[in-house]
Amino acid sequence: MKSNSQIKIKIWLLGRKVPFFYELELEKFKYSQEIISTGIPDIDAVVTDSAYTLNLNVSANGTGEYTSSEIVYQSNDNTFANAFSYATVQTWNAPSLILSVTNIYGQFSDNLTIIGVSSNAQYTLSTFNTLQNPANKENYDNQMISNSASIIIDTTETNPLGGI
Repeated sequence: MKSNSQIKIKIWLLGRKVPFFYELELEKFKYSQEIISTGIPDIDAVVTDSAYTLNLNVSANGTGEYTSSEIVYQSNDNTFANAFSYATVQTWNAPSLILSVTNIYGQFSDNLTIIGVSSNAQYTLSTFNTLQNPANKENYDNQMISNSASIIIDTTETNPLGGI
């Protein structure tokens, strides 16, 4: 064994005049928001459900329907080539005007249009708080973590040995 993230297995087939040697090397994969598409819906659903998801509230004055797995973006000139933020659509709930996105690059800005690459849907992003609007994913729920920490940490005490 090399380390926790890499495993080597050697197999010797002995008992022959010329033994065969096989070596198998495995490396632990660390998921960091890559797009994984196996073609098996049950496996792909697990990856999608465990990904960090941000719920974007959009205004009613928009057109079109975002489609699942399409790329959405924001740019100053409404072209994908100059996009300063983009993400992959996880779900689009038209009645509640909530666009759930994963694989987020950049930072979406309020009062700018979010455009779908394939659907050409266009809605304006309303004001949102990134700590309050993530979908309910316990591993990434920053507001829950902040609330839990504030119960444990007493910020009213002073440290005579220095600051935190």
